[in-house]
Amino acid sequence: MYIRSNKVSWREKRIKAMNRIISRSKSKKEITEHYLPEYNRVCVSNAENKQQYKGENNGNNQERR
Repeated sequence: MYIRSNKVSWREKRIKAMNRIISRSKSKKEITEHYLPEYNRVCVSNAENKQQYKGENNGNNQERR
């Protein structure tokens, strides 16, 4: 028996949102290439929620500038 949890993690929500954006785009290849680094960051993140994830990435964005 398969029991589905009603609670969806922030990772699943973000990946689903990226997939939705890609599927609705006219230029799928370019959009996919744009979201690949973010997909990787989401997968390897140790954050427990979206706010922690954004905090991790804000530090990374400042280092690149």
